[in-house]
Amino acid sequence: MVGYAIICNARRGRWLGIEYIALAKSRGGDGWWSTTDQNSVLLIPTLEEAQRRLESIRLNDPRIIPYERACKIMRDQAASVDRERIRRENEEAMDDPSWDAHKTW
Repeated sequence: MVGYAIICNARRGRWLGIEYIALAKSRGGDGWWSTTDQNSVLLIPTLEEAQRRLESIRLNDPRIIPYERACKIMRDQAASVDRERIRRENEEAMDDPSWDAHKTW
């Protein structure tokens, strides 16, 4: 899809691997919502509209990027978060004294 998206640096979640959030599709209201889900990234059809929306966002280094690139960033970030979650779970399992996977039967 041709269009634009707005992303900014995430304020929370860095310990999980979340570095960026994107402006998301909203179900109404004046507020804007942010997401790390590639399927919820707001597609902004024109650069002019993206610039207009960007003017209301001031914190965390907001920027306009191509829509496809925003989706790729969110997709790659989700994969990284999943890998980090699995790594943490494995570390916790290794610390559990009841875990018997080290035995060779």
